[in-house]
Amino acid sequence: PKLVVYFEQWGVYARNYTPADLPISIIDEVSYAFAGIKGTYPDDVPMHESLLIDRFADLEKQFPNGVPSVKGKTPPYAGNFGEFLKLKQHGNAFNFSLSLGGYTGSGAISAVLANTKQRKDLLHRIDETVQYYGDFMTGVSIDWEYPAGPAGINYGAPNNTVSKDDRKHFSHFLHELRCKLGHNKSISVAVTGNVARMDGLPFKALAKHVDQVHLMSYDYGSSAFGDTTTVHAANLYKSETGTTPFSADEGVEALLKNGIHPHQIFIGVPTYSRGFANTDGLGKSCSGTTTDMSWEAGVLDYKAISPHPSFKEAFDVKAGAGYAYSAEKRELLSYDTPESVRAKAKYVVDKGLGGIIVWAASGD
Repeated sequence: PKLVVYFEQWGVYARNYTPADLPISIIDEVSYAFAGIKGTYPDDVPMHESLLIDRFADLEKQFPNGVPSVKGKTPPYAGNFGEFLKLKQHGNAFNFSLSLGGYTGSGAISAVLANTKQRKDLLHRIDETVQYYGDFMTGVSIDWEYPAGPAGINYGAPNNTVSKDDRKHFSHFLHELRCKLGHNKSISVAVTGNVARMDGLPFKALAKHVDQVHLMSYDYGSSAFGDTTTVHAANLYKSETGTTPFSADEGVEALLKNGIHPHQIFIGVPTYSRGFANTDGLGKSCSGTTTDMSWEAGVLDYKAISPHPSFKEAFDVKAGAGYAYSAEKRELLSYDTPESVRAKAKYVVDKGLGGIIVWAASGD
């Protein structure tokens, strides 16, 4: 099994997390989030840069304490890409995929894939980008959040364009992408962890053309989402107490049932907690978001979880889920603990799955 770690392009700013901070020797693949998919691109930008949405972070930012250059091999560009190239030049054997889309970057994907001319243009730009940065870039990852099912319902960000034909167009695109890139470059696709919303996925095309299917088996709940009962946010199994409407296992079984091969499936490990306030514990009523946060309400990076002494960390064996609860603060934090990560790793091995994805590097 493999370990795929998502690296946030914006992590080099406020989070101050750079490629040099990665434990690169234990990572099989870095998925770089994100590049963009648009209907039109500026004419004055080289083809191999046209998908990039933050040129400064990707190609220009200097890292005084970054990865040292290999003698006589100064990269032709700086930024994160220059750092990853140097990591590769140092002999690290990781793969690197450019991830396109993301929750806030999926608005135009439906329309682009529905338009034959725009789809072919996108394929050309992806190919040019992967080839140009081929000294370290080994493939591409599509993170479309989310293709709509036959009813044409938007499951993603409020202003996303969607179509009841998304599945058909996505299927065509994956076939064409494999033809364009050949079999020496990898293709990954990130998919929803909500089984009821998998009706927009082209399962046959995923099984045939894609190397990895990344099951986003996290963000199952949070009081910031409006939940009024505390639930596990990234549990492995459904809980008998009914506190978990979703689970990684249910997502895996749905993918297997629809023809995805075990070795293609990767399950998710989040490096942050989802919080619930004003609650008496797991499965109890809650309201409002927790007081502590890293970058958004109700969310703490794993490395920032040094709970108030009143928090007691626990492991729900049946759900395969970790959490911490404070009776004094009446707050519950749901997150992957070492125990729950071990349970997920064992599950991956026992099921013969492809591995684990981590969202995201800077949180650990």
